[in-house]
Amino acid sequence: MNHESPAFAPDPEQRRVASSLFERASDVMASGDNAHAITLLQDCCWHDPANLLYRQTLRRAARARYRHNGRGHWLAWFWNWPLRLRLMRAVAANRPAEVLRLAERILANNPWDLPAQQALARAAEGLNLVDVAIWALEQARLQRPHDARLDRSLATLYEQRGHFTQAMALWQRVVELAPRDTEAAERVARLQRAAASVQPNDESNTSSGRIDPLEREAHGLRETIQAAPTRPEGYLALARLYRQANRWEEAAEILQTGLQ
Repeated sequence: MNHESPAFAPDPEQRRVASSLFERASDVMASGDNAHAITLLQDCCWHDPANLLYRQTLRRAARARYRHNGRGHWLAWFWNWPLRLRLMRAVAANRPAEVLRLAERILANNPWDLPAQQALARAAEGLNLVDVAIWALEQARLQRPHDARLDRSLATLYEQRGHFTQAMALWQRVVELAPRDTEAAERVARLQRAAASVQPNDESNTSSGRIDPLEREAHGLRETIQAAPTRPEGYLALARLYRQANRWEEAAEILQTGLQ
């Protein structure tokens, strides 16, 4: 096995080390030393790359370090250009674990670096870290909300994850931004047909217990949470589902439950 193996199959000891580092990083962040916390959190992500909480906390620490200025360190461009060259070589050589590490180093200097976010998402998808890939693309869309390519990539991942309500909303957005995109139109039509097949259209359907796609998706996520109540991914996915449906109170309740 090559030197990138931890990114593919972290063992229990690596997860234990990552958890210990995360506790230390949390204490360091609380003291205001975000620079040190970033280093510790990068190690967390290396030991347990599938843990979305580590990357979210890492990004939060980096943004706090630069006082949410939207551009990172004033010398980020200088420090990042050699890292970007190495990132391009890693992408060309199809070394996704190395891409993850290099992208995080770039984002530590500038947590708003859009190409690094996109590279991280593609590498995570290549490693089957779908939740990480989804989150990275969601972060990228915050900076570029009218990019049909980002919408397309994220919609595809939503479908892969079974988040069909969010996927349909994004495919519809792609159709609006790129009316000639026939594949996007076909995806919307297919998802609409699937939704119509499970939506109650009369009293008999309602009494038979059919539920709308969002509730069915929410039910699946709740089962995921029940199966692994200490993992943050299920809570985050369910809160995201409710948030995108403008059901803010339910999203807040789920997040509060997860924090507890």
